[in-house]
Amino acid sequence: MNVNKIHQLAYLSLILVWGTTWVAIKVSIGDTPFFGAGLRFLIAGITLVIFQFARKKSLKISSGSWPLIIALILGNFFVGYACTYTGMRFIYSNLSSLIWAIMPVTVSFFAHFMLKNERFNLPRILSLGLSVVGLFLFFDLKKGSVDAYFAFGVLITVLGVLAASFANVYYKKHVMNTHDAVVINAFSMIIASLIHFFIAFIFEDVSSFPFTSNNILAILYLAIMGSSYTFVVFFKLIRHFPVVTMSYMTFVIPIVAVMMGWFFLGEDLSAMTLVGAGFILAGVLFPSIYTRFLHQIV
Repeated sequence: MNVNKIHQLAYLSLILVWGTTWVAIKVSIGDTPFFGAGLRFLIAGITLVIFQFARKKSLKISSGSWPLIIALILGNFFVGYACTYTGMRFIYSNLSSLIWAIMPVTVSFFAHFMLKNERFNLPRILSLGLSVVGLFLFFDLKKGSVDAYFAFGVLITVLGVLAASFANVYYKKHVMNTHDAVVINAFSMIIASLIHFFIAFIFEDVSSFPFTSNNILAILYLAIMGSSYTFVVFFKLIRHFPVVTMSYMTFVIPIVAVMMGWFFLGEDLSAMTLVGAGFILAGVLFPSIYTRFLHQIV
């Protein structure tokens, strides 16, 4: 596996950018989640098309790319985000990020059956266990009242995580060096945006979407940084890292989100939150530490 410092920095940048997107989603969805998601991915897809032209690369879809595009549309950019945007109308943004933090568990499940070299093993099981314990310590789930709408928000967000997890493992299994991540993501996002718009114009009052400066800035940030940049980098890195390792960033993203809230907004940061963060980081780092320890004693 060819992993260098640039790959590691790119991995870190994804955590930092995605850690800032949850508040932006909450700001931008209003009562029209499908329309908001459609705007996000249309702008993101067009940005990638412009980027491809700027670097004088072809937009031609290579042989075998369509199954990957369909998987990303259905798993990530349509089902995954339709569920997330809808769920965030009923639950807190930090709870949504917590639910997405179970992704390493769901990815590990799919990878165990779909990828020969990413089976469950002791270090991975212990790593997942430490991180899950950390998540429960990290958040005080008693803050929100539980009713039918809240439960629906949680369940539909979980469905989005499952869809995205399957799509990511499928991509890892079938991607080849001939596949251009920019082209695949551009077409996936644009087609997904059209599906979001189709549903929005049928079921939502699109005219009520608030085109305020905050909303526009949030959507532009989500489109350019939270989608165009992050997903292209993610699906480039997935060729160099195990797919489970890539999903581990969802454990760390909530830490970034809460830390930003504490630093910039003065939100509470309890001792239990810090303990939970320690468990999460220990879980994420455990496989690497375990492997290095074995190399030293063998």
